[in-house]
Amino acid sequence: WLFTRAFLQVDQASKFKWWGIIPALLTSGLMASLDFGYLPPSFLPPSIRNSASTLVFWLGAGVIELYLLHAIWSALRVQRAMQSPRHRNRIQFLLLTLIVAAIGFGLILSQTILLQEIGLLIHWLASLFLVYLSISANLPDIRTSVKESLGFMTIVSLTMVIYLGTIYALERALASTSHSYLKTAFVAAIVITLFYPPLRKAISVSVRRLLFRRQYNTRQIIKAYVQTINNILIMQDLIAVSLSFIREELNIQHGAYFLIQSQNESRYYFSIHPDSHKASTEPFSLKKETLFARRLAVEGQSISQYSLDIDPQFCSADPICIQKLKQLKIEQYVPIKRNNDLIAILAVGPFSSGEAYALRDIELLSTLANQTAIALENARLFDNVRQNLEEITRIKTLADNIFASIESGVITIDTQGQIVVLNQAAYRILNLPPSLQPGGNVNEIFNYLPGTPLPALLRDVKNTRRSYHAYEISPKITGRGQVDLTVDLSPILDSGKQFKGTAIVINDYTETKQLQVVQNLFRKYLSPAVVDRLPRN
Repeated sequence: WLFTRAFLQVDQASKFKWWGIIPALLTSGLMASLDFGYLPPSFLPPSIRNSASTLVFWLGAGVIELYLLHAIWSALRVQRAMQSPRHRNRIQFLLLTLIVAAIGFGLILSQTILLQEIGLLIHWLASLFLVYLSISANLPDIRTSVKESLGFMTIVSLTMVIYLGTIYALERALASTSHSYLKTAFVAAIVITLFYPPLRKAISVSVRRLLFRRQYNTRQIIKAYVQTINNILIMQDLIAVSLSFIREELNIQHGAYFLIQSQNESRYYFSIHPDSHKASTEPFSLKKETLFARRLAVEGQSISQYSLDIDPQFCSADPICIQKLKQLKIEQYVPIKRNNDLIAILAVGPFSSGEAYALRDIELLSTLANQTAIALENARLFDNVRQNLEEITRIKTLADNIFASIESGVITIDTQGQIVVLNQAAYRILNLPPSLQPGGNVNEIFNYLPGTPLPALLRDVKNTRRSYHAYEISPKITGRGQVDLTVDLSPILDSGKQFKGTAIVINDYTETKQLQVVQNLFRKYLSPAVVDRLPRN
C-alpha cells in the first residue's frame, strides 16, 4: 500500500497516510496479543474462544486484502486522471502486478498446500516485479502489444479462412472430374500464389487502420509542410500555421513553440507560444548545465515529459522548470537548432488516439523541426528588419516634425547634388512651388535664386570641406521681390570623416533690415534715447 502511494507520487505528508497506517498498527497489536496469549480467553466471545488462532489468521488476511484493494483502487483513480500514455502504461503495469499479487495472496489463504506454495511463488514474483517497475523507466507498451497480438490473430484467422475456403470451393467444383485432388491442389496453388499476396497486404493495411491510429506518409507530410511554411515571414502567422499543420496531419491534441528570447552563461530564457490549447503562456528559464538542456542544445535529442517525470537526473536538476513544463501537458520536446545553436523547442502534446510516441513519430517531428528552423530564422530576421524600419520611420517622422517647426529654411544635399531634406520654412522663404520635392536636383532651387553665388559656395564646401556662416545674399525672388537672406553652409561628415553631403540653413532678415533702415532714419532726426525706447517691431 505504501509502495503504491510512493509509486503514484501521492502526497506522503497527507493525513490520510497516517490514518491509513493506524488500522494496520491496531490490527497487528490485536493479532499479537491474541497469538501470544496477552489477552485472556474471557476477552473473546464464548463462540470463538476455542478458535482464537483462526480469528488471528482471518483478521490479518482481511486487513491485508483491504490494503491491496485500496492500492488497486488508488491506481485506477490515478490512471483515469492521467493523460500521458506512457504514464498510463506504467500504471497499468502496476495494476496488473497488484492484481497478480492479490491472486497469489488468495491462493496462500487456501487450505491446499500445493495452492499455498503456488500462491507464495506468485506473490514473490509480483513483489519482485514491483521492484523492477520502480527502477525501470522504459516499459513495453501494453496497449500496442495487445493490438499487435489482435492484429496478428486476425490476419492468421482470415488467412486460414481464405485458404480453407479456396480449397473447399475448388474441391466442390472439381469433385466430378478425374484426378480431382490433384487438380484441386494445382488450381489452389495457382490461385493462392497469384491472388493471396495482394489480398494479404490489403487485409494487413485494413487491420492496422482498424486497430491503430491513422497512418501517414512521411515524405508527403514533409513536402507539404515545407510548401506550407516556406513563404511565411510573420512570426505569429508562422507559429499558428505550423502548429495547425502538425496537429491536423499527426492527429495531435495540442502543441507549442518555446522561442529563445535571450540567454546568459547559466540560463536560457524562453517565451511560450501555444496554439488554441489554453495553457500558461508565462515565460520560463532553463539551466544550461542540466541534462535536459544538454540533451536539447548540445546533443540535439528529443526528450519526453515521461523521462522528465521519472528519471531523477532530469527531475531533480531544475525542479521549478520541470514543474512549469508539466503544467503545459506536453508529451515530447523536440529541439530546433540553427548553425548548432538552440533557437527554439517544438513541444507537442499527446496523440488524440491516446497512443505513445513511437520512434517513427519522433524522427518525423525532428525532420519537421529542422525545416522549421530555417523558417523561424527568416521570420526573426524579417521581424528585426520590420522593427528597424519602424524605428527609422519614427525617427524620420520626428526629424520631419523638428525641421517643420524650425523658422529657418533647412536644405540638405547629398554628394550627387540630390535634395534630401527641404522643410516648410525653405518653401516659404524662397517661395518654392509644391512640385519641387526632396529627391530632385539642387539646381532646381538655384533656378529660383538667380545671380547668387550659392552654386559656387556649394562646390567649394564639397571640395574643401569649408563652412560658411551668415553669408549674406540679396536675390530677387518671384512673388516676393528683393529679399535679404543669410546662408550657412556646412559639410556633412560621417564617423570616418567622409563627406556625405552639405547642409544649408537660410534665414530671412528682410523685415529686420527694413526696420534697421527706419531706425537709422529716426536717429538722424531724434535723440538716440528716444529711438531706443521705440518698439523693436
